[in-house]
Amino acid sequence: HLSYFYRMKPEARHMELGDLTALHEHHEQLKCKDMSWYLENIDHEMKYEMDKICHPYIRGPDLCEGGAKKLAPGRFTITR
Repeated sequence: HLSYFYRMKPEARHMELGDLTALHEHHEQLKCKDMSWYLENIDHEMKYEMDKICHPYIRGPDLCEGGAKKLAPGRFTITR
């Protein structure tokens, strides 16, 4: 799901995250579920939107059809 994030926030691709080992260990100890589980069981709307995401202000294949004018009301990354 990181690829979807980078499509909407390409500038984040080069950000330094540092060492995430402790965070990953903590998630394992807590038996946290992954993003796929979250989409399947909790956020059904986000799962539905995954193939409809677009960005109104970038160039390339993820540009929203019609740019910002055709965005769904209250949504930055979903077209109507």
